[in-house]
Amino acid sequence: MKKGKVLLMIFCIALILVGCGQNGPESEISLSEFNLAGVTEITLNNCHNGEKTTLTDAEDIAAVTDFLQSVTGADPQSGKGYYEGSYVVQLYRDGEEVLSIGFGDSDCFYMGDFGDGYPARYVLTDITVSSDVIPFFSRYDESGFVWE
Repeated sequence: MKKGKVLLMIFCIALILVGCGQNGPESEISLSEFNLAGVTEITLNNCHNGEKTTLTDAEDIAAVTDFLQSVTGADPQSGKGYYEGSYVVQLYRDGEEVLSIGFGDSDCFYMGDFGDGYPARYVLTDITVSSDVIPFFSRYDESGFVWE
């Protein structure tokens, strides 16, 4: 009987150490899975100069949500220890945030919670930061920042 209790205790400790069977973020993610209908405002934060641009025009919002829904990523890991960023994009529906995503300087994005208090860092799978993300968001960035 004592051996059974010890085994049960070891099993419980093992469950705690691996998160009680909970997995971290999915190994692949597509932003097309998120309901972005009805977004009324988007805040675009330029991470290089700290300037913010607020978008409220329906056509601009539609273009940004369409772009974001094409974003896919894979191989999540903790964002802990990474210090990079080109743009942080926050989407709101009637004053409530519905999505926040940060694009790195490298080909990655940060969103959600990895489970350790830091966002999950995903590798972009179909686009790149320099060829796709920065040129797209630069159109809406009112700060006048020149990307090099």
